[in-house]
Formats: sequence, structure tokens, C-alpha cells
Amino acid sequence: MKEIKWSRRSFIRSAGLSALALGTYQYSCSTSKKAAQTEVTPPAIQGFERDNQIVTNQAPWKPFSDRKIRVGIAGYGVCRFGADFGFQNHPNVEIVAVTDLFPDRCAELARVCGCSKTYPSIEEMVKDERIEAVFVATDAPSHAKHVIEALKYGKHVASAVPAVFGSMEDADMIYEAVKKSGLKYMMFETSCFHDALYAMRKIYYAGGLGKLVYSEGEYYHYMSEPIDSYKGWRIGGTSRMAVSWDTPGDEGERGRIRGERGYFYGKYQGPEKNLPDVRKPALPPGVPPGGHGGSHGYLMNDFVESILLDRTPLVNIAVALNMTVPGIVAHQSALKDGEVMKIPRYEL
Repeated sequence: MKEIKWSRRSFIRSAGLSALALGTYQYSCSTSKKAAQTEVTPPAIQGFERDNQIVTNQAPWKPFSDRKIRVGIAGYGVCRFGADFGFQNHPNVEIVAVTDLFPDRCAELARVCGCSKTYPSIEEMVKDERIEAVFVATDAPSHAKHVIEALKYGKHVASAVPAVFGSMEDADMIYEAVKKSGLKYMMFETSCFHDALYAMRKIYYAGGLGKLVYSEGEYYHYMSEPIDSYKGWRIGGTSRMAVSWDTPGDEGERGRIRGERGYFYGKYQGPEKNLPDVRKPALPPGVPPGGHGGSHGYLMNDFVESILLDRTPLVNIAVALNMTVPGIVAHQSALKDGEVMKIPRYEL
């Protein structure tokens, strides 16, 4: 078996788990489909890689609904996330409106999505009664308030990471808002559809790991030239990091997990032989896997299907907060000289 390094961005690039091959690879305002397919070159930011993706040989995607969800998109900043997850390419989506605080960015987002209707702000866009769902790709500190605002107007919501930014109060407010609304919320955490994490999730549910007893991970995203950000929200620093993605040496992401029946750190080790197919399923025609290890298209498709099938999205509000809040509490603990603090657990 080929040794595979486990990282948050590329947990498994190419290899097999036992005899299993892991794979990944496989606009819609109706008046401007051609314009919607215009390729926009993303900025050179680590994690946006679209290479090293293995074409899946699974059965092609099968349509299951003729309905088109009417979507509004907010945000087209330096990462261009508003269009980068591919809503405009999905056969069950119609982009009816877009918004960005910067007029030039708003115009470009509309062009890429093939949509003529724009709004000067998300606060105005969510009032549009035609819109069923909103994708929040605004600045991170504004995610919580923008999600809550969209929910208030009866929209399903997906947001870029994080769900909340540094505030336990915001975490509680967004949690209650989603539960009270009865609407779908999903956080687009890209690692959830990396090849390896998708595979490990399948192996876990098949019993290959058993009860989890230990896990650890590390992640460092240093850049010598900081990524631009609205009102400088990205400015900050870290210390005592073990590895760095953007400096010489080992990869910037690494993790390991141990269960009572299995172990994974570069490769699966355990007695379970009857493992499921761990390849990701095919995406709808025209929907690319996208960046961050081929995860963007899968996250967007999961959100769309959760609405069409009325099911819970993979990274629902409880999962999103259980991923996000530990970091907030850890920071608060560090500010108090390592005081032991309780991390709340959220459930649906």
C-alpha cells in the first residue's frame, strides 16, 4: 500500500485503502448561460489547488428534480468565493440576484453568474421575495449577522467559514436563529469533502475505526504577503506552530486518528476488510469539484440537495458550531493564561 500523507487540504491525493482507490474528480440566469460559464482566474492562495484530482469512474450523476432553487449570492472579495463554489453551474439553481459592497466586484459577480439583478447590500437583497436561498460569502466577522438577517426573511442559508467570528454570543444567536426558523443552514467547511476525510467518514460509519479514542491535528497558514481583507479582518498572528504550509519543511496540515478498531495516519490500519466504496459520487454535469482539494462543488451540491430533498445538510448548524467554537474558547483561554474553560456542545 502506498504511504499517503494526511493533511487538511490533501489528505489523500492518490492511493488506495486496502484494495480501494480513492477518487474525487470526476450559470443560471436563463438568459445568459454562456456568460455564466466564463472562467475567472482565482488569486494565488494556498488551498485553492484544482490539480491532483483523480477522475471518478463511478456512475454518472442522475437528476431527481426539475425544480430550480432561486439563489442570491453575497460577496465577491479577494477569494471570489461568491462564484467559486459553482452555484451558477448547477442545473437545479437559478441565480436571481447578487450583491457586493464594492460596485465593481458586484458587477463582476453578476457577469460571472450570468445574472442581471444586483443589490448594493445583502440587507437589501434578502428582502427580494423571489430568493429562496442565500450564499453568504462576505467578510468573516459579518457572517453571523448576515446569516441571521437572511433567515429572518425566510431564506435557506449557506455561508463560507467560519459560521461565527470570535464571539460566543454570536454562536448562541445564530444557533437559536437557525433552530427557530426551521430552514436549512450549512457552513462550507472544505475539509469535509477532501478525498481522505470523505473516505474516513465512510470507513467510520462502516465500523472500520470503531469508537474513537484519540485524535490530533495541526494547521498553519502563514503567508509572507498577507491576503487582503475587508477592514483588515485577516490581520493577526500565531505562535508555537509545529509546521507551516507556506515555508520550507513539512506540510502545513496534518492529523491522525485512533479508534478501538482502526487507526489512520497516512494510511488505514485495522481489521475491517469489508469497507465501502470511499470514492466521492459524481457531480451534476458542468459542476466542477473546484478548489480546496476538489471540495467546493460537493459542498454546494450538498446544500442544494438538502433543500430539494428536505434533509439535513452535512455541515449543519450544530456541526458548524462544534467545529468553530472550540477555537474561540481556546483563544479566550489563551488570553487568560491557559485557564481551563468549558467548550459547549451543540446539537440539533
